[in-house]
Amino acid sequence: MIKLTRQEKIAKELLVKVAKGFVNTHKTGLISYKEFWEAIDKRPWGRARKNEIVNIISNISTYELQNERPPLNELVVRKDSHEPGQPWKKIKQYHEKHYGLDVPYKSHREAQEACWKFWGLKNKEEKLNELEIEEGYQQDRKVKFKSRNARIINQRKRKDGYRCQACDFRMEVNGKFIIDCHHINPLGNAEEAIITNLNDLICLCPTCHRISHTRQYPLTVDEIRNLLE
Repeated sequence: MIKLTRQEKIAKELLVKVAKGFVNTHKTGLISYKEFWEAIDKRPWGRARKNEIVNIISNISTYELQNERPPLNELVVRKDSHEPGQPWKKIKQYHEKHYGLDVPYKSHREAQEACWKFWGLKNKEEKLNELEIEEGYQQDRKVKFKSRNARIINQRKRKDGYRCQACDFRMEVNGKFIIDCHHINPLGNAEEAIITNLNDLICLCPTCHRISHTRQYPLTVDEIRNLLE
């Protein structure tokens, strides 16, 4: 059983807070290498720090797996991606080969979801009711109804033909289409709702939109489709 250094303990506490959604990062439930470094070390950030970070989070995840908890290293990702810098297969083989650990997850995403569920939802099961889901839904609606984003929202709706991209629902009532514009990547604790790219949005019917928010990190369109099937 490995032991964590003082710095690794501090880093672990940070990653647990990230998993719970308590840290204001570029993506809810995830943290970039730079954000991670600047939160745990006073030395200036540089790309060379990435190797130091990998050593820190690898030890943390080994410790977590030894204690039958999901690997927290999966929450440290490239800023332009939802995934860490190394392929999942390489990370999995490292833990299995060097420590003889059983790593049950099949992908980065599956390991990340295990972290979110274990740390973010484990102690909140009684709160996962209709009200909590509605709050998440309303937060996303605030994004789409910002007047300065109206143009790009309408462009997305026209591009999707006012049709739900998950269930193919399309309905017009009194000259108005019943369709929502969903932000694919949650904005988390951002102080302002900002939509910068047409591809950040997708059309969902009200039902599928609610379904997407039944998890801390919204379900993808493919995941919603699988549920409907």
